[in-house]
Amino acid sequence: MGLRNFPFDTERCLLKICLVSASSEFLLWRSTTVVYLREVLLMEYEVLRLRVRAGLLEGYSTALVTIDLHHCFGYYVTSAYLPMIMLMLISYTSLYCQSENRDLRVMMAITNLLILYALYQQMSEGLLPTLYTKAIDVWCSFSIMFIFS
Repeated sequence: MGLRNFPFDTERCLLKICLVSASSEFLLWRSTTVVYLREVLLMEYEVLRLRVRAGLLEGYSTALVTIDLHHCFGYYVTSAYLPMIMLMLISYTSLYCQSENRDLRVMMAITNLLILYALYQQMSEGLLPTLYTKAIDVWCSFSIMFIFS
């Protein structure tokens, strides 16, 4: 899976079905169809489209089934993006506190940073580990740097 734009991404899964019981001289897939009979809305994805293409692979008849899955991002918007936006707004409003209340401003900023970091850690535990940065990682880093600055 390519999760660079996670959770605003679309995944493409490929299934290669190869008939190895007989070579393509004796057995060919000409008209193939695939029907998906289950729910279109899955736990984290929505099944958008299924396509089938017949072909040859090393002298055997094959069918390539392509399944396009769209990530349902509503959960991540409501559980990650909106709370982080609210925490950034709270942190920004602390700038309007009187300058004599430095302790209040510092405590609000530190508390918001700790909450954001805890939210980011909780979210990261539920995601697949990758070697590259995902869109949600960029957003969390931006939120933390915004409050820190």
